[in-house]
Amino acid sequence: MACRSGPHESAIASRTDQEHTLSPSYLGRTFPGCPETALNQLLPRESVTPMKSLVKILLVKAVLFLMAGSVAAQSTSIVTKALDRTAILVRSGAVTATSYGFDGSFGLTPLFNIPGLVGFSCLQPAGTKCIYRISIESSVTLNTHENFATPCVAAIHILVDKRAPTPGPLGAAGPGADSGGLYGVFAETVDPSSSPRDFRPATVSVIARVTNSIVNQLHAINMDLWVGGDCVATANGAIATIQVFH
Repeated sequence: MACRSGPHESAIASRTDQEHTLSPSYLGRTFPGCPETALNQLLPRESVTPMKSLVKILLVKAVLFLMAGSVAAQSTSIVTKALDRTAILVRSGAVTATSYGFDGSFGLTPLFNIPGLVGFSCLQPAGTKCIYRISIESSVTLNTHENFATPCVAAIHILVDKRAPTPGPLGAAGPGADSGGLYGVFAETVDPSSSPRDFRPATVSVIARVTNSIVNQLHAINMDLWVGGDCVATANGAIATIQVFH
């Protein structure tokens, strides 16, 4: 499609593949909406060999690509959120969760010396959204009740308002966590003869978006140590960082 950019448009539109020169009157001119034409005017006026023609085509494509990227970058909006507050919870002692191995069995123990249900308010009017960023750091080891090698599973269990955090990530599902909410899951076959067991790092971070139904609503957060199988999981202390944004 020919560009309609000025009195010389017909001359530019009718230029054939054999014509590789431009008169001085065209050089350095720009034609809004016609980046290819503007670029052609800045190229040398001598005859173009096949190799130079290829270079010319590649140059045109590169400039158009950069121009498109610039336009896309300008049209991208960045949404900023205000940090309302940060809370840090520390558990210095060990936490143990026990499961006894029958179908559907699991163990669940709060990670901190407070009820497993922790509340943090979204200090905003009803209908306002807040974002919770929850990060937990710990280390966990697994042992078994049995005298033989036993498959065991451990994880960190997180719920916000009794649901798996959204957008999350969602996390795995399991007994006692049908809708997801299990993070940092690791499984291993525990041989009771190989002791002591090593502690493995357990670090998770999730995002939860909540909406107030009342002003300054308190939103509940569960943070637990979870275990499945005929096993015992032990967390060697834990630190949780909870940030609230609006």
